[in-house]
Amino acid sequence: LWGCGSAGADTTTVVDKGKKLYLSYGCALCHGRNGDGNGINAQKFNPLPTDFHNPKAYLHGRDRDSIRRSIQYGTKEDNSIMPAFEDIPPEELGQIISYLEFLQKKEIFVSNAWVQAMPPAQKVSAAYMIIANNSQKEVILVSASSDIAGATEIHQMSEINGMMNMAMVSNVHIPARGKLTLQPGGYHIMLINLKKPANKGGIVPITLHFQDGDSIIVNADVLDQ
Repeated sequence: LWGCGSAGADTTTVVDKGKKLYLSYGCALCHGRNGDGNGINAQKFNPLPTDFHNPKAYLHGRDRDSIRRSIQYGTKEDNSIMPAFEDIPPEELGQIISYLEFLQKKEIFVSNAWVQAMPPAQKVSAAYMIIANNSQKEVILVSASSDIAGATEIHQMSEINGMMNMAMVSNVHIPARGKLTLQPGGYHIMLINLKKPANKGGIVPITLHFQDGDSIIVNADVLDQ
């Protein structure tokens, strides 16, 4: 897995700095917080912004020099609206490129992560997301954790004798080259005994734990849906 702690310390530092720069330069407005092409401005454009974790989506190639040229000179000649970012210092540009390379290599990729906003008196909420397994082997999600909650559990909604039933599950299998969708009415992550309100516009960090010992930290947006 490519998650927090799975790379060496130096690589992790560069990737973390690259993501912060990616966000600070406004890349997420089009490409999304996690680089999956679904930023708040994405639907305004045709073609859609690049999904950086899809190696086939890069207009000019996905090697470091091709990514550098795309960022520095833009991609308007390819019927895209991406402007040129000529003034990014070389060191910062290199860190952004390292972050995009990291997205390409991730075997487990999490997108569309969100938590249901709740009024202050409500002590329970739920988290939803899409977990894509880009590896050639099955992976098993065994638990989740979050500092915002006293308990964090994986649950599944199912219909039994015409009635909807919710039950905790011990693990969920994600097939090779497959995905798991956590959504209302299906699998989801329960955040129980909230230590602080889940306010709209906030961010809730959630750590996903897998059977092989790896983990991924997901920053879920708090939405009122």
